[in-house]
Amino acid sequence: MLVILLSCLLHGAADTLWTPQLAVQRVLQVYPSLEASRQALQIARLQVEEARASYWPSLQLSGAYMRQDPVPEFPLGSERLAVQPHNLYNGGLEASYVLLDFGRRAAQEHLAQTQVQQQEAALETQRQTLMLQTLARLYRIRLLDEQLQVQEQTIAALQTARRMAQARWEAGTATELDVRLVETRLAEAYRQHIQLRSETHQQILAVRQLLQLAPDTTLALQAAIVPLDSFPSLEQLLSWMYQRHPALQELAAVEAGIQFQLQYLQAQYRPLLHVGATAGIRNGYPLDLNKPHFNTALQLQLQLPLFDGGARALRLEEARTRLNQIRTRQQETRQTLATRLRQQYTELQALNAQLQEARLQLEHAQLAVDFARTHYQNGTATIIELLEAEVRLAQTQLQVHSLQYALLMQQCTLLQLAGALPEYLEKLP
Repeated sequence: MLVILLSCLLHGAADTLWTPQLAVQRVLQVYPSLEASRQALQIARLQVEEARASYWPSLQLSGAYMRQDPVPEFPLGSERLAVQPHNLYNGGLEASYVLLDFGRRAAQEHLAQTQVQQQEAALETQRQTLMLQTLARLYRIRLLDEQLQVQEQTIAALQTARRMAQARWEAGTATELDVRLVETRLAEAYRQHIQLRSETHQQILAVRQLLQLAPDTTLALQAAIVPLDSFPSLEQLLSWMYQRHPALQELAAVEAGIQFQLQYLQAQYRPLLHVGATAGIRNGYPLDLNKPHFNTALQLQLQLPLFDGGARALRLEEARTRLNQIRTRQQETRQTLATRLRQQYTELQALNAQLQEARLQLEHAQLAVDFARTHYQNGTATIIELLEAEVRLAQTQLQVHSLQYALLMQQCTLLQLAGALPEYLEKLP
């Protein structure tokens, strides 16, 4: 595996050798939008715990004081007897519990759990998107490095051709036009070399931003553009996609949430039975109004909804409509994703065939260059024929590198569509 140290664009010594696996791991740990999504997931989990708390009884400690003046009195002989004290005290511990709710609390808990599933699916979508983006930029840098190497080889070959043309011109076996043609091609090669270096620098800046590294951090990359030898079949990818794709999982969680919302709304038509108990100390009892007494109370409360103007019926109808809408979206999303995957797989096969053909053309282009150099040195070929052979060789080399990059990224895209990119990360070169 080749190691690329882009020292020409960076400063200082590299502390870390960034492989695709290590870079992806770093991005998934530090990228800000992922941290925000993880916090949203934590909020959803806390809401599940909040829903579960409703299964427990509630306890409340209360105390009250009231001063009233005057108080009701009635005559008793020569005295007047008060019915209530001037100072009322009341304190105690109150407990309440829902004995029967016909599934309301369970529906609320399940509804909260579907929110967790939705947040998990949204987080996984972000994770796989960032994984693919990171891999694309890393391998793009690797491709640019190979293109730079090919361009440097082309420049070296053109410099050799210029010396040969110069020598033949001085010997009287070539014209000045031959020298000028080589110099023109050489100037164009230098221009392309500068453009490649500029694009490489831009890609490195983007990778630094993904990795959340300082702008002056030295970046050493280790990667090889080698497509995966063993790749799943179309049927296997489709099966994985239906089971794992985050968009489908998120829609399934939304559908489950609406179903639990329907259960909750239906449970609101049923009775609700509460039990409550209070134990404490208060005054105001007859015979000795100011003396505190310990007292207890037990309460049963039954609530039976009778009429609400049709509000619950409308909410039920709204939820059923939303459920049908989500199911339609699920079907449409499944069809769209399946079509995209089949199209991408067809393109993968085409790229593989193009790569095999390009490798064969590369062998022929190399033979053509060797043949043209020999004949030009012997005076049986022109400088134009030699230059054309050199250019075809460089173009074929670039085509092979570009097709290898396109094939590898097409494989990664298909794995992301199937929801299997994390599993194949360790297999990437």
